[in-house]
Amino acid sequence: MQKSVSIDTFEFLLTEILPNIILISFILGLIGFIGNVFTFLQPNLRWSNCCIYMLCSSIVDIIHLTINIFPSYLRNKYSYYTLPWNLSFSLCKLNYFLYSFLPQLSINLLLLSIIDQYACTCALTSWAHRLNKLKMVPRLILMMICISGIFSIYAPILGNDQPALCGFVEQTTYDILNIFFNGVLQPIVILIFVLLTYRNIRQSRQRVGGMVKPGVNRFRNQFIVMIITQVLITALFSLQWMIIQTYVLFNYSISKTLGILQPIAILIFVLLTYRNIRQSRQRVGGMIKPGVNRFRNQFIVMIITQVLITAMFSLQWMIIQTYVLFNANRAKTFDDLLMMAFLFALSNKIYPFNNVKSFYFSILTSKSYRQTFVKGLKKIFSRQRLY
Repeated sequence: MQKSVSIDTFEFLLTEILPNIILISFILGLIGFIGNVFTFLQPNLRWSNCCIYMLCSSIVDIIHLTINIFPSYLRNKYSYYTLPWNLSFSLCKLNYFLYSFLPQLSINLLLLSIIDQYACTCALTSWAHRLNKLKMVPRLILMMICISGIFSIYAPILGNDQPALCGFVEQTTYDILNIFFNGVLQPIVILIFVLLTYRNIRQSRQRVGGMVKPGVNRFRNQFIVMIITQVLITALFSLQWMIIQTYVLFNYSISKTLGILQPIAILIFVLLTYRNIRQSRQRVGGMIKPGVNRFRNQFIVMIITQVLITAMFSLQWMIIQTYVLFNANRAKTFDDLLMMAFLFALSNKIYPFNNVKSFYFSILTSKSYRQTFVKGLKKIFSRQRLY
């Protein structure tokens, strides 16, 4: 009797609740994408390197949600299995590639935004200031596209030759590579740059001291907070994913344990960015005109927030995947097996929120972002009144 109740509950959650999570993530992602495009294209933000990177990341997010995430809702909710990925061998291989490439590219573009803010907090004589030039933006974006493509090439290679199944022949090898590139490499790099930025901020504060005029760094600090928030939320989503995946897969493979490194790397870069901000405050002081650093600080906060949140989402996903991997063969009861299956599915459904969070946490953590967004809306409404 207990097993039947568990099966019924599991089927209800799997067929009624989890598909709606995918639909919610897609709707929120679409709204956030429109909000980001509207805000980042405002005159005071459109030429900012950081805003360009975040806008490109938002574009990649909505493409990923539309191509990879939303079709799974149609398949699970309405049994719509005639997806184009299952119609031919080439499209199935393309699906493998895009499912790995687009999330990597989104996080790598977010990484460029934190690198840009790190360069802003470096000394004027530092080589890193070259990265702040507008001509470097297309070069760095192209570089990240190439890197993401190279790191995703393993997905179509490991895919099987049966389009109807559209799975992987070497699942363990795929899991290891997926965790290394998405769960280890990216968070470590992000965390390193966050720590470097934090160091620069502390050094600038020590150099400048009390010479800074009131309100000079306020604008920049707000963006720094926003960035840090984004990073933390990303780390949160990554953490839940990693926990559940680790729980389910504990007895199947040890590959998922590598996923913890990605959020750690993200956290490192957040701390480094914060340090650079404090150091830059001390270096500059009253030599900077009022309001010059305020805008930059707000964007730094915003970007760090985005990066940390991304790391958190990735970390949770990696932990859960690893947990399932190691404990799938050790399940003592049928209910334990159902619980691991549910956690595994839930983690995969929550992870796409990594591609949704940008607009909402930018609104929450950056005053300048909110002001730009509201100002743009007021312009639209004022024009409509004139007509």
